[in-house]
Amino acid sequence: MDASTESRLVALKAARDRHRDEIRQIDLETGRIVADLDASGDDYNKSAIGRLLGVSHTQVKNLMRAAETAPVQTIPADRVPVMDNVVAGAYVRDRGARIVRSISGFEESDVLYASGLDPRVFTEARYGGGDWIRVPAMLWLLDSGEWLGVSEATVGYLGTGPRYAEQALLEAGVDASAAAEIPRWRFCDAVDISNPNTWEKSVYWPRQDMGIPDLSDDRMVVRFGEGRPRLRYGNRIPLPGDDRRDPAHPEKTRLEAWINFLNDPPEWASGNRVARVFVNRGFAAAQGFELRDPLLSPSRPPVVVIEQGLVQLWGYFFRSFDRTEILPPGAYEALDIAGVYPPAVIAEHDARAGTPWGRFVNRFIGSTRDLPPFIDISATGDVRLDYTPYRA
Repeated sequence: MDASTESRLVALKAARDRHRDEIRQIDLETGRIVADLDASGDDYNKSAIGRLLGVSHTQVKNLMRAAETAPVQTIPADRVPVMDNVVAGAYVRDRGARIVRSISGFEESDVLYASGLDPRVFTEARYGGGDWIRVPAMLWLLDSGEWLGVSEATVGYLGTGPRYAEQALLEAGVDASAAAEIPRWRFCDAVDISNPNTWEKSVYWPRQDMGIPDLSDDRMVVRFGEGRPRLRYGNRIPLPGDDRRDPAHPEKTRLEAWINFLNDPPEWASGNRVARVFVNRGFAAAQGFELRDPLLSPSRPPVVVIEQGLVQLWGYFFRSFDRTEILPPGAYEALDIAGVYPPAVIAEHDARAGTPWGRFVNRFIGSTRDLPPFIDISATGDVRLDYTPYRA
C-alpha cells in the first residue's frame, strides 16, 4: 500500500470514530425520550415508535435500557488522526497543506498540554478492550487549522525515532535546517515553524507533572496519592538522566500540578469544584470508582474524589493507625490543597472520637459506625459529583 492511500485511510478512520460517537449519543438521546414516555404513563406503542425510527420494537427496548445506565457524554468535536512518519508527510503533501506549528517532546504529556487540546481528541481503542488517551510525541498544526499526530517519531536523543521525525518533517515540506533542529530537543514548540526565533526549546523534561489522564466513559480520571495502583510487575527502574528537570522548575506532586491547572482551566475542565470522601471504601467500589487495568496491580478504591468539569482526581491513601480519624492524614491534606474543606460533620465526629471515652469505644466498635458511606463537599453544601462511573 502506498503512503498516500494509507494516509487517506487513517484520516477516514478518525472521521469514522467521530461519527460512531455521534451516532451513539443520538441513540442514547432517543432512548431517554422513549424512557420518559414510558415513565409518564402515556399510552404509546414501542412497535409504532420502532416504525417511526426504522428499527424493531426490540431495538427500541435496547435503546431505553442503554439510556438508563449511560451517563450524558460530551464528545470532542473532532479526533486528531495519528499517522506514522512516512504516511504523515504524504498526507500533508497530498492535501497541498503546510505545517505552521510543530510540537514535540520526549514526554508525551508535555506535547498534550502545550497544544491546549482537549485530551479526548487523542482517544484510541485499547488492546484488550476499552479506550485510552494516547498522545504522540510529535504533533503538527497545518495551515488548514487541522492537527495531525506523527506516531513513529520521537525526539531528544540520537536514534531511529528522531531520524523518523526528521524524515517526516522533510516529507511534509519543512525546511531541511528546521527538520534537523526540531528532533534534537527534549521539548520543542515551533510556534511558527518558519521562524526559529519564536521556538520554545528545552533540554529538560518533564516540563509539568500532570501526566496523561485515564479515560472513564468521556471523563478524565487522574490517580494520585501514595496508595495509587502501581505497575503489576514492579516499578520500572529509572535510568540515569531519565528525569532531567530544570533547576528553575520545582517538582510538584501530581495533585498540586493538577490543582494549579484547574485554577485557570480550559473549557473542558471548567465548572464547580466539588469533592466526595468515602468513609466506606466498599461503597466506593460498588459505585464504580475502580479502574481495572491489566498492567496495574489491584488496588482498593479511592478515599477522595475531587471533580471539576470533565476531570476527576482520585486520591488513594493508606488508612491511619489512629482509629479516631475518619480519613487518612493524606486525604485531609489533599482536600486542603484543592480548597475543598471537610464539612463540620467530620470535624465534630473527630472531636468526639478523640475524647478518652471515644478512644475507648473505638477500640472495640470502630469510629465510623454513625456516619454515611460517603460525604459530599462543596462551597454551598448542596452540590454533588456530576459523574459516577457506574449508575445502578
